Amino acid sequence: MSLPKIITALAFFAAIGVYGCTSSDNEPQNPPVIPDTPKENPSVGLSKKNAMLLSWGDNVYIDTIEVAADDWVITTVSFCDAKYFDAPYLYPKTEYVTDLSGRESFDETVSWLRMKYSDGRLILSDVNPAYVPEWPEYRYAFVEFERGGEITDTIICKDESEVPLGFHGIGPDPGTVVFPKQGGSVNLMTNSIGWVFHWLMVDGVRHEFSEDDGTQDFMESWTNTDFEYTMDWVTIERYKFGNPAEITVTVAPNNTGCERKFSCGIGPWAVWGVFYGTQEAD
Repeated sequence: MSLPKIITALAFFAAIGVYGCTSSDNEPQNPPVIPDTPKENPSVGLSKKNAMLLSWGDNVYIDTIEVAADDWVITTVSFCDAKYFDAPYLYPKTEYVTDLSGRESFDETVSWLRMKYSDGRLILSDVNPAYVPEWPEYRYAFVEFERGGEITDTIICKDESEVPLGFHGIGPDPGTVVFPKQGGSVNLMTNSIGWVFHWLMVDGVRHEFSEDDGTQDFMESWTNTDFEYTMDWVTIERYKFGNPAEITVTVAPNNTGCERKFSCGIGPWAVWGVFYGTQEAD
């Protein structure tokens, strides 16, 4: 047999060996299935995502939020009022672009919202009270956090407007009292007996009166029951002199060397009046 014929025969039998083999070892295999790697949760770890803010005169009600992560940036802060939720095309949000990083402490005010951050704690407060003819009325701020290149968390701040003194005919009068360093007492007169004490704020610390802790001035007995409550250096009393429309406020001497302040909200089912007090340091 000539050499060319031998080479052709060998090639033929080799082809049979490759394509005619029936061994399962040489059958095409499906590629292995590689499970998807779980994506890291991009959340920044907010202790809560809803903040409630109130601002009454010089006293500010703050809200504090713990933040677990620090590799985040507050990219935008947006503002709107309650009308936005009914007609966003007529009352759109106002948006501010920021670059506040969780890796550094900051104290920044955007519009009416103050954001103070340090060591994993974000403190929110209202620095510009809202006065509106209707009450209650709210405005909103949306604080958006970015982590890993995407928006991951949003804090919704709900800010309650301040009630103009006497708007609902309750008063009291006077609405603001300045006490000397030595302390003293003063009587305030409301225009109605149909109210209770709702809250008392002393140097930024707020107490909500409630039936649960025994400090609620009960609605059903507002005309014939005296009521007294002391918080730190401030004491408020009702019916001390037999008139349920009168409020007696007493403050202790001020030995702190600093001016101090308080405020108190009264009303029937909601706060319809607020009175304020300041005590001088010298």
